[in-house]
Amino acid sequence: MEYLPGRHLDYQKDLKAAAKVFAKIHKLDTAGTERLIREEKPLTAIWNECDSLLDSYFDSELGDSKIKKFLLKMKADLAEKKEQESELMSFFPEAIVNTEVNSNNFLINDKFDLAYLVDWEKPLVTTPLQDLSHFMVPTTTLWKSNFIFNQGEEEEFLHHYLKERKMDSRYHEVKAALKLFNQFSAMRGISWSAMAWVEYQTTDREIKNKDTFETMDSYLRLDFLEMLFPDLD
Repeated sequence: MEYLPGRHLDYQKDLKAAAKVFAKIHKLDTAGTERLIREEKPLTAIWNECDSLLDSYFDSELGDSKIKKFLLKMKADLAEKKEQESELMSFFPEAIVNTEVNSNNFLINDKFDLAYLVDWEKPLVTTPLQDLSHFMVPTTTLWKSNFIFNQGEEEEFLHHYLKERKMDSRYHEVKAALKLFNQFSAMRGISWSAMAWVEYQTTDREIKNKDTFETMDSYLRLDFLEMLFPDLD
């Protein structure tokens, strides 16, 4: 371990830097990574994780009946869509992915024009789409900021990333693949928030953050869920 000076990532200023960090990590040779979990079915893994997390919300009297109904539709819809994961795995060679790529896990050193991705608690070897998707979905970008990617910013980030990977010609394919993966990344953020939202109100946990609770609460509102999953409206 070492101390790395820097500030947290600013989505509006640092998309190019983030794209370069992702590209550099995702190009690393995966030989010798036998100790890491290899996830060949990432959508299924995310769905199974979310299925378990949501139980606490479904079982709680605190949960809103309309939200429960929406989350059940989300689960059923994505249960069918996860069958498409074998096609997603063909877009990129497998890579080391971080899986926890919110803005606070980046350090930007403006003085020396350096950027780092830190907090490697849960790395996997799987498709790079998992990192790219998690980085871009609103449940990640709104966690510590008030940023949501617009179309131009999404294109900017992906073009920078694919240029570094020398895969510019595959932009439209990757964008289409991310459209599917993003639904699972959003489901993951919502499901964790639903579990933690109940836990915050029903346990005596010592660490409770007001801002975190308010963010989780905002994720469990019908208008926000409908924005994430418009096809379920």
